[in-house]
Amino acid sequence: MDGIRGDGIIQLSAYHNVLETCEEMRKMTWRLENPEDLHAELVLDLPYLDFGEMPGRNRIPGLKVLKQDTVFYQNKGGEDGATVTLPAGTEVWFRRYYLEGRWIEMVYDEGGVYEEGAQSVWFQVVVEIEENIGEYPYGLIRLPDGEIAPRDCFGGNYIWGG
Repeated sequence: MDGIRGDGIIQLSAYHNVLETCEEMRKMTWRLENPEDLHAELVLDLPYLDFGEMPGRNRIPGLKVLKQDTVFYQNKGGEDGATVTLPAGTEVWFRRYYLEGRWIEMVYDEGGVYEEGAQSVWFQVVVEIEENIGEYPYGLIRLPDGEIAPRDCFGGNYIWGG
């Protein structure tokens, strides 16, 4: 119970579901929004969720392979219009999920160089898994060329369950 301090802040290890289930590698923080209200809401108080360590220690979390040539945003938000096209077969993995705007930073290998931020591209999550099971059971993402099911972009190599 060390993570529940009684000040409206809760810090615990947890799993999160975005396009797959991942364990947060550091403690996640929630806070009560409007704590004076009888119906105060518990909200995540983090800028992003971390999908895992960068490659190293013989570990690549959630490795995926692009099914087709795909255009991604070069920068979070995509307002500048800059894009990066990655060819089919490129190995990629999700790095961070930014809660505001639902942007995922995705890292890819280019010539065996795994430097943080050096090979990052971005896409936006429109529908998370389990958010709209009837219409989008595996979620929906937005790329510069339009919306697509994650399985159509990255194949079916996802982690579900805690």
